[in-house]
Amino acid sequence: MRTRSRIRVAAAPAPDCHRALRWALAAAVLLALAAQTAQAVPRVQRYIEVTVTPDELDFGDARGTGSQVAPEPLKVRIAANCVHGGVIAEATALAGPGDAEIPTSRLFLQHPGTGQYLPMIAPMNLTGPMGPGVFTLDINLRLDVLISDPPGQYSGTVTFTIVAPN
Repeated sequence: MRTRSRIRVAAAPAPDCHRALRWALAAAVLLALAAQTAQAVPRVQRYIEVTVTPDELDFGDARGTGSQVAPEPLKVRIAANCVHGGVIAEATALAGPGDAEIPTSRLFLQHPGTGQYLPMIAPMNLTGPMGPGVFTLDINLRLDVLISDPPGQYSGTVTFTIVAPN
């Protein structure tokens, strides 16, 4: 990071202003030195990292109608050295063969705070504000399958986002 100090002189001073000008220049030099000294102090860069494992989740074969719970939870690991606004999760619909689609209203996330399965129809706040540290959330997913869903492979995306602090 670079700091610039500028001193502008608009007009030449009258002869009786030399003493005031010397004081002003001395003050400007001291301010410039103070700014350079402050600049020499290293600053810690903010750091936030989110990792999700596994990076793919297979619900397996769903036959008929019912709920399919994912075989393992998603582990969402948050590492930060600063305060942030928390974690939000959102999902896309699951695209299947042809024009088939399973809407997000049938994909449920077990909220880590309440334990309830909630439909992922809108971005969902999972944690609220968080302080510095390393945290891991276990996120269970459930998919509701209907007999009218054509057989085949379906894929979609669940995204976890860190929110800026208020």
